Amino acid sequence: MTRSRRLLTAIVALAAAVLVVAPAALRADETSAAWTNSAYAVSGASSGSWSSGPTSSCVVLTAAGVEKPGATCTVTGVTGQDWGDGAVRPHRRSHVTVSYTLTGYVWTDYVRFTGSLAPAVAADWLWSTTAVTNESGAVSVDATARPVVTLRSESWATASMMVVVDEDG
Repeated sequence: MTRSRRLLTAIVALAAAVLVVAPAALRADETSAAWTNSAYAVSGASSGSWSSGPTSSCVVLTAAGVEKPGATCTVTGVTGQDWGDGAVRPHRRSHVTVSYTLTGYVWTDYVRFTGSLAPAVAADWLWSTTAVTNESGAVSVDATARPVVTLRSESWATASMMVVVDEDG
């Protein structure tokens, strides 16, 4: 074999080896480390739009339970006052008042409020065990989606509704 023939054979063999090995080396197979460390990161929001949860709303209902045309209800506050007994989590209780203004309301109408009671109590409130009950006998309560509730006033509750939130259930 001549020297140029040996050189050509070596180049062809090398090119064949590159063509066989290169695709396998370039594949992006998933790999895993023999050990892992936990990593945690915290960062403040610097831009964007963030939702704070459901908004509160209220409507005026007729005696038949349908929304009254032309009447308005505007929530003016959801406030809380600790029961005052010094209880700690998860045994706290609070009075929560939902305040609103009405137009087009007559004494036979009702008010339905839907919204979160969370702003009225401590940030670490334990909602999974909380009971929401009427305080004044003037409110019916649907609290199946706590802290979001639906309250329905009696006809004479024209400025606010009050409930008790009890962490102990």
